Amino acid sequence: ITSNRRSYVLNHNIRRGLTALLACLIGAAVAAAEAPAKPKIEWKTDLWPAYQQAVKDQKPLVIYFYTDNSEWCDKMTETLADDRVQQFADRAIFVRVNGEKDEDAKGNVGRLKQQLTNFDRYPYVAVLQPFPDKLVDLGPIRGYWAADQFVPRLEKSLGQATDPAAASK
Repeated sequence: ITSNRRSYVLNHNIRRGLTALLACLIGAAVAAAEAPAKPKIEWKTDLWPAYQQAVKDQKPLVIYFYTDNSEWCDKMTETLADDRVQQFADRAIFVRVNGEKDEDAKGNVGRLKQQLTNFDRYPYVAVLQPFPDKLVDLGPIRGYWAADQFVPRLEKSLGQATDPAAASK
């Protein structure tokens, strides 16, 4: 084979390889664009509007109480960012409350902490069923939990939620 022929065969093979690579990349991009977006928790920071939305949407309220400068709260924040926890995004209204700093004008955060079952440490996750006139505690999740331990606890608490319309009859 002459050097011109070798050069032609080499260039032809490179073009075919690049064309195949480009087709794979385009196919992957199309597949990624068509894949449904994973749910992501939209954390609220104001307790009263979150409560009102939970009543309106008839969803449980999940309140994450944390503090700054706490290693366990930092670890729990990582747990809550885990994809296995994020899958619950559409099942509840989620609120983050800094237990040492956040307080709304009506003192709702302090009163709520006093009413919660065994609220004695941070981090603390309260799962509540909101009704227009009251909150029902569906089970606290106290302290730090890794995602594989936290998910079943959250699932159990959310599973206890009832339809507020049916419960008020």
